[in-house]
Amino acid sequence: MRHLLAVLATLFSLLALDAHAQRYAVISLIGDRMQIAYASGVEGQPVDRITRRYVALDDTTIDRAALLAANDKLRELVPGSDPVLLQAFDRTLFDTSAGTASVIEWVRQTVKDQKGTKVTRALIVAKTTYDGVPALQKPFVGSGTLEGVGFFVGRTPPATGMDPNSAGPGFLSPFAYFEVSVVDLNSGRVLRSERGLASDLISASGTDTGNPWDALSGQQKVKKLTDMVRAELGMVMPKLLK
Repeated sequence: MRHLLAVLATLFSLLALDAHAQRYAVISLIGDRMQIAYASGVEGQPVDRITRRYVALDDTTIDRAALLAANDKLRELVPGSDPVLLQAFDRTLFDTSAGTASVIEWVRQTVKDQKGTKVTRALIVAKTTYDGVPALQKPFVGSGTLEGVGFFVGRTPPATGMDPNSAGPGFLSPFAYFEVSVVDLNSGRVLRSERGLASDLISASGTDTGNPWDALSGQQKVKKLTDMVRAELGMVMPKLLK
């Protein structure tokens, strides 16, 4: 019995050492552009589809926020970890719709000359799509998906019992939809993935113009998105690294 307990103790120790020996490279690929979406109505229906446009983001504020949030959580969840934070300036890397093979290879090449403990795993934060806004019923959003970080501009759903076609005050719904994946850099295999789906609803009733876009200033919009990314990563990371 003592021998068995000793063997088990040694095994658990080895497993713990192996987990702590992993060094992560972290890259965020969600902050190259912001999606602006609107509900497009047709005659006889409040909403039919979603119209989208994209605004290129010239700075790295959102990706830096994601990197720092992931770094803090990794250090908390994997004691002794020393993550390598990476930033991509090649815009082609931000399109992961066909998979992350090119991103994984870029990470491999970037970290191969890192001094100290060898980087063995990559943590990739990439854009994902979601059908609508979680806080809103489907009829008031429209048909279609939203992607990455951005804002949905629309109108507030009417109160229960009211005509669903009745107009209400406008609203602004910031969203941050992303997928976080842990990848083994030796094999290129994705070990685990979790999605982050954050959204909020801000009424335009308090604005002077009544325009939902004016519900937040430009600075407040960026802060809202970065705060949502940080908070959502804080919830996703423990699931990812359990």
